[in-house]
Amino acid sequence: MNRKRVLRVMRERKLIQRHHRESRRRRPGFFRVERPGQLWHLDMTSIWVAEHGWVYLNAIIDCCTREIVGWDLSLRCRAVEAIAVTRPRSPSRASVPAP
Repeated sequence: MNRKRVLRVMRERKLIQRHHRESRRRRPGFFRVERPGQLWHLDMTSIWVAEHGWVYLNAIIDCCTREIVGWDLSLRCRAVEAIAVTRPRSPSRASVPAP
């Protein structure tokens, strides 16, 4: 059966509740980002690698464009390694513009 047919039959039998579009709620404390490079988000994620076991990916994400502007892999999960991502890296990796 086609998913559209299933939806139509469920609507006819009143098995589906209508979805109300909720507007996005603005909560205090969130930043309003208007241009790239204005606000970054640092993300730390653990990844299993066969050669080394668990490694930690530290990535800097631009909150406006949601692009990764800097990253680094490390064997330890420490703040020093995470903060080091904000410093410019080698040309093979994406470098972070100076603030």
